[in-house]
Amino acid sequence: MSVRGLFLCLLLPGQPLVDSIFHHQAEITARLKGVTYLADLTYIETDLLTGSADTITCRRRVIMDRYENQQDVFLSVAVNRQPVQERQRNRVLSSLRQKGMFARQTRLPFLLENRDFYLYTDAGAVTAGCETLRAVRFTPKEPDRRHITGTGYFLPGSWEPVKLEFVPAELPRVVDRARMVLRYDLIERFWLPVEFKLEMELSLRLIRTLMHRRIEVRETYSGYRLRLNPESAE
Repeated sequence: MSVRGLFLCLLLPGQPLVDSIFHHQAEITARLKGVTYLADLTYIETDLLTGSADTITCRRRVIMDRYENQQDVFLSVAVNRQPVQERQRNRVLSSLRQKGMFARQTRLPFLLENRDFYLYTDAGAVTAGCETLRAVRFTPKEPDRRHITGTGYFLPGSWEPVKLEFVPAELPRVVDRARMVLRYDLIERFWLPVEFKLEMELSLRLIRTLMHRRIEVRETYSGYRLRLNPESAE
């Protein structure tokens, strides 16, 4: 699956528009060979019992030709606004990976190879600002930690993705609330991700509350450099 598979649009079996969707996405996939971009991450974890908070920021360059085949080059890492050196940087990045950052195991619902893992429901038209979008709900057939559940919003006619709202299909018991949003924008004639946001609250209670935390994540994507297939470049 090429990198464009990450941004594949809605797959609605049995809908009249499915043929045109496949045709459009096949053309896009043929044109886009790979992509390089900058990812700027801010991770904030707040202890709601004490009010203390820790912030981790990092910038990385991502080189991708397939969703599952990415190379990360970390350019900077800071903890509470203080840059960290290489040895501490490795510990910080390991901690972020354990928290699920930079993960690629998620079976994204609009990748062609993941179509059979999900059920799709046309939720009709919704208004977002001045735009009318088509909302599509997706749920995994057999949920596990690799799946997500939520709603995708698409441009009618072109069927390009505008936004995905979702949560993991399986959440630990300590998670009280979770919400994730992935936003897209038009970049050099392609609709690509520009921002990911996560909000989550966790708590652990026995006789009293032992832990109560809020996690906020914002990652922005910029500086896209697209690699087009020479035979299909316009």
